[in-house]
Amino acid sequence: MRAAADADQTWAAGEAQIAGTWAPVRIGAAIAHLQQGQLDGTAEEIEPVLAMAPGMRIATVTGWLDDLDGELRIGRHASSPLAISPRHQIRTFTAAALPSHAKEAG
Repeated sequence: MRAAADADQTWAAGEAQIAGTWAPVRIGAAIAHLQQGQLDGTAEEIEPVLAMAPGMRIATVTGWLDDLDGELRIGRHASSPLAISPRHQIRTFTAAALPSHAKEAG
């Protein structure tokens, strides 16, 4: 979470905020919140990431979200609605990231 705070300060100071960097920072902070048992912090961190346009949903972002999904699935909070809802949102986000022809083939 400290790294995310540092990145936020850098961006606030005028450094370019590139979505491919910004999103993994947010997801990393979400995982840190989860590891500390703070499911509300996890949801808060990924909310803006999950609002990214489909064209911005690059493999790096979906990969980090897959890691978070795995943590939510096996963690001590796996049965909590605060863990189940983000997992559903992650699956929806990732599915929309796939090219339409890949969905049809799959």
